[in-house]
Amino acid sequence: MDLKHVFFDLDKTLWDHEMNLYAALRRLFEQFRDEMPGISLENFSGLFIPINESLWQRFSQGKISGPHLRFLRFRLCLQQLGISSNNLARRMSRTFMEIAPRGTALESGAMEVLERLGRHYRLHIITNGLEDSQLTKLRYAGIYPLFSSITTSDRCGFRKPDPRIFRHAFRRSGATPAEAAFVGDDWGIDVEPALALGFKYTVWYNPKNKERPRPVSDNFMEIRHLSELTTALIPAQMP
Repeated sequence: MDLKHVFFDLDKTLWDHEMNLYAALRRLFEQFRDEMPGISLENFSGLFIPINESLWQRFSQGKISGPHLRFLRFRLCLQQLGISSNNLARRMSRTFMEIAPRGTALESGAMEVLERLGRHYRLHIITNGLEDSQLTKLRYAGIYPLFSSITTSDRCGFRKPDPRIFRHAFRRSGATPAEAAFVGDDWGIDVEPALALGFKYTVWYNPKNKERPRPVSDNFMEIRHLSELTTALIPAQMP
């Protein structure tokens, strides 16, 4: 069966999580720096980022809720900076949630690749995250109109790697795995479930050259740059 649909993860696959995170933390720090005397942006961001990553892992495992994560990452960061203020943590959390999704940085080559693929296939998003936050990212980054369907874990009730979020996306898009490709950066959350569901192509976006966890089937591809997708997915005879 011919390829007709391409599904993408959003964060760290199309939306540049690292660059947008640093920009959001810089704006947040400038807004609250008077309430954190003697603390530099480097101190603040250097503590926040690993705390945030650790809590996101717990969230992905179902051990903490989204609202708890959003508050706890600031409370823990402030505590390590010697500031015990739940009020400040709550205010910083609310402000961060307003700032962070408005980041406009995309992974290198993302816009060009999406525009090129969109001439030949219907494009879709499957992403873990809050509906409003993920839609805001797509709109501010300027890629929202390029997608035929957008499936978020918040709206459908299931998080990747649960196969039910993929099946929900299939129903919404009218696609089947045999006529679709999936592109994602996370091996356990993106690649493994896509391989198990039998996508025509499963593409691991691996810009940092992480070690491949296990052998894979013939329908698997690994890329370092998004531009490789045009060569991999568009036949040579197509413009």
